[in-house]
Amino acid sequence: MLRYTAYALAAFIGFSIAPVSSAAAEPARCADMSFRIYFDHGSSELTPLAVEMLEAASGNMAECAYAELHVSAEATSPRAMERGAAVMAALNGRTWDVMQIEPMPSVREVAYGVSPEFVEVTMSSTVMPETAPLTMAPRAGV
Repeated sequence: MLRYTAYALAAFIGFSIAPVSSAAAEPARCADMSFRIYFDHGSSELTPLAVEMLEAASGNMAECAYAELHVSAEATSPRAMERGAAVMAALNGRTWDVMQIEPMPSVREVAYGVSPEFVEVTMSSTVMPETAPLTMAPRAGV
C-alpha cells in the first residue's frame, strides 16, 4: 500500500508540474521587447546571428493585432541610417503598423569619431510615444 501511495504521489506531482514547465518554455507572444543588434566595426551588414535574432523576435510579434518597430541609432554614427535600414529590411516580412528609425537617447562617445557599433530595436504590441525620426545632420570638423 505504501508503494502504491508513493507512485500515486509521484504521478500527481509529475502531472501537476508538467503544464507549468511547458508553459514556461513557450515564448511570450505579443510581449514588448527591446534588444541590441551589433555590427562589425564600420559595417552596416547584419551578421547571421543578428538575422536569426531578428527573425525570432519578429515571430513573437507575428500574431499581434497591432505592432510597432522602432530602431534607435546614435545620430553621430556615420552608418546610423544604413544600420537602421538593414534592420528594417530584415523585418519587412511582417506588416508593421509603425516602422521608424529614431535617434538613440543619451549615448556618449568614448572618443572623437567613435560611435556605438549597435542599434537598439524595440518591438511593441501597443502604441508607443511619438518620437522624431532620425535625421543625419552634417558633422562639422573642429
